Amino acid sequence: MATEPSSAAADSTGQTWEEIEVLVEEIARFSKTPISARQFYTELLDRAVHALAAEGGAVWLRGAEGGLRMQYQIAAASAGVGRQEQFDRTHLQLLASIANGREARLVPPHSGLVAGDAAANPSDLLIVAAPLRADDEILGVLEVFQSPGGSPAAHRGYLQLVEVLAELASDFHRYLELRELRDRAALWAQLDQFGQRVHESLDLDRTAYTIANEGRRLLDCDRLSVAVMRGRGLRIRAVSGVDHLERRSNSIRLLEQLVRTVMNIGEPLWFNGDQQELPPQVENALQLYLDESHARTLAILPLTAGDDAARDAAGDAGHDALGEQPVGALIVEQFSAHREDDTPRKLAGVVGRHSASALRSSLSYHALPLMPVMRAVGRVGWFARWPQAPIAIGAGLVLLLAVVAMILVPAELQIGARGEMQPSLRRQVFAPSDGVVDRLFIASPAESDAVVLVDSGQVLVELDNSELRYEKTRVEGQRQTVAKQLATVQWTRRAASASASASEREASSQELGVREEELKEQLSGLDKQLEVLREREQELKVTSPITGEVLTWDASQLLDARPVRRGQALLTVADVDGDWLVDLYVPDHHAGHVTQAWKEHGTKLPVEFKLKSDPGVTHRGAVQEVSPATQLDDQRQVSLRLKVKLDAEELAELKRNNDLRPGTTVVANVQCGTRSIGYVWLHDLIDAARTWVLF
Repeated sequence: MATEPSSAAADSTGQTWEEIEVLVEEIARFSKTPISARQFYTELLDRAVHALAAEGGAVWLRGAEGGLRMQYQIAAASAGVGRQEQFDRTHLQLLASIANGREARLVPPHSGLVAGDAAANPSDLLIVAAPLRADDEILGVLEVFQSPGGSPAAHRGYLQLVEVLAELASDFHRYLELRELRDRAALWAQLDQFGQRVHESLDLDRTAYTIANEGRRLLDCDRLSVAVMRGRGLRIRAVSGVDHLERRSNSIRLLEQLVRTVMNIGEPLWFNGDQQELPPQVENALQLYLDESHARTLAILPLTAGDDAARDAAGDAGHDALGEQPVGALIVEQFSAHREDDTPRKLAGVVGRHSASALRSSLSYHALPLMPVMRAVGRVGWFARWPQAPIAIGAGLVLLLAVVAMILVPAELQIGARGEMQPSLRRQVFAPSDGVVDRLFIASPAESDAVVLVDSGQVLVELDNSELRYEKTRVEGQRQTVAKQLATVQWTRRAASASASASEREASSQELGVREEELKEQLSGLDKQLEVLREREQELKVTSPITGEVLTWDASQLLDARPVRRGQALLTVADVDGDWLVDLYVPDHHAGHVTQAWKEHGTKLPVEFKLKSDPGVTHRGAVQEVSPATQLDDQRQVSLRLKVKLDAEELAELKRNNDLRPGTTVVANVQCGTRSIGYVWLHDLIDAARTWVLF
């Protein structure tokens, strides 16, 4: 029976040591993990208190002033920490003595308690504490509050575990310091690379874009903009991630206004959502820009670039007296949620100094007199150096020969034109009066699937004019009425002459004769009106003016029952078997060359053209007629109109190949005589120079 408790105790002790080993391994792993000190000590204290079944614990670290301050704790109040001032003084004295030592200590409750500020454990708990050191540097103290009692072996176990944990914490600080050194080295390398890149070029825009793009990565912000001062003017010259700035945009305009306001005050602006301490003029300009850009945080850092040597010689007083001139500003923007780290604020000074120096150099370079001329001379001077001298001489000779050839070598001046192929004899059929198309006496090609041929005088369209029909009916009725009245008067006159006395017959005959003459005049006038109306009615039958082919496509669909106005074109008839011509339009800015050539060559002025339906074949003709004035063409452009007559052979060939289709688009070149090849190639440029430069 005595062996069973002993075996159970041995198993419990073994399990406890296994838990402690797991604890130590976990803390050792955490000490080499890139986590913050808060996370590490939270994990360390939680596991240490749990493994030792302690009442609580705390980690004390040295502050900037050198004293110990509690940074992390678990149930430290249960030991009395923070309850009484006297308690805390004696407790801190105890921790200071442990921190100055090199070994862990186990301090029983109420041990060393004396009057005054002597080091002691005034609590009711057992304190197990170990110093935290990194080499010879004192970092702090790790303490655990344990219930009093227990065996000496248990106390030694407490002491050993806390000492091991303190050593692991020291290792964590060594690794943390090493990571900080590596990060700092990488940061300085990035800063050095940034400084080299912003000083690579003296071009102002290139320097500004380098600052914006490289500085954004270095400051780890969402957007970095660069404003540059030239004289009294300020402009946004570069925005990170943007190749071209739209300077008329509202955001750029408001940002420039905000930067001017901040630079007038002369202090950097750091905005993270609180505007209570801002001057009113800055607050108003800032609010207008934030409404446009929706940035969460914003910083505007004025860049000043005085004379460094002068400032060093004058000292601080001289620095204030000289007064640095602003060369621009950096605008740092963040659009995401507020960041916990202050990387932009830490690095802004270094980035600003490099940026100010680079911008000052670029501005000084561009301010040199005749700098554009000097840069051009410098580029030309490259050819004058000996290794490039043969190249320069050869290039000069080639250029000289090219110029001479362009002046002396002749070439044909060809002026381009566009137009269409049409039959020479082509007539439009117009509506003689207002009306509605009543009948169409031809079948359209769409209906007959063949050409529509008509003879001269053949009726093509019959119109219906309701007003003319009404007027004819009215005049005919009026004529019938007058004719009946005339017949009545004539009968009355004959009857009166047979029965009345001589005196009565003479008076009645005279009166009826006058009435009869009036009615005859009215009847004659109505006859003439009817004749005119019949002629107008006959005109409603529209005839073909020539013998030829109807070119209007789908005439029945176009004209059937359609109201038309007097003079409106109804159909087009052309003699496709006769001569053909090319109707060309020359642009107005080339019209002078064509008219001059027309004066010199007349109807022998040659033209080469191609049909767009068959661009592989070149045809030839001669100008037959030139319009006396320019006019608007179908594309509403001012052009000179030409009529080109085809050669008999060309016309016969086109007919054989069935390429003669009215309206076929033509691209032509008018041969306007011989000029130098340079003028032939560059006449558009020369004419433009004469118009816009010399005029």
